[in-house]
Amino acid sequence: ALLRHAQNAVERLATQRGVVVRVEAPGEPVLIAADAAMARQILVGTLSQVVQCAGPGPLDVVLGEDEGQVRLTLHYAAEPGTSRLLLSDAVAHLADRLGWVLHEEKDLCGARMLTLDMVTGRPTVLVIDDHRELVELIERYLSRYGCRVVAASDGHDGIRLARELIPAAIVLDVMMPEMDGWE
Repeated sequence: ALLRHAQNAVERLATQRGVVVRVEAPGEPVLIAADAAMARQILVGTLSQVVQCAGPGPLDVVLGEDEGQVRLTLHYAAEPGTSRLLLSDAVAHLADRLGWVLHEEKDLCGARMLTLDMVTGRPTVLVIDDHRELVELIERYLSRYGCRVVAASDGHDGIRLARELIPAAIVLDVMMPEMDGWE
């Protein structure tokens, strides 16, 4: 939704400059944990600046998610004589505050690629419980809030997963066989 908003915000400018913004995004929503106003400002500011630096033609915007990382890639042909893309200090500052990383590449033909790497911030919740039905109930509830739920059916597996994943929260059954929750 934020990307569509940014696209709509720069549509008039793009039309004036002869830039055709083409967006490719997954069918399912991509979740990021960020202040919506800050994220919107970064996306509108970045897209606006790229449209101003792009020559007439396509501006391909690709949104993708891979293992906790969301990447927005903008491919475009720069206006002849345009040097490196300079984003406003405000956009750069906001991106830095959110932990987002902007990177620009240029090929020999003058085509440019700007990437914006965003951490999804999708919290992982580890559920350690030997009752599968309760784990499924918690998973259904938390998934509505964008949480990734990982389950362990015993304490040993729970400790291993906690060390591996470093979850945002652990839901723990204190009464389990072999190793109880207190252990």
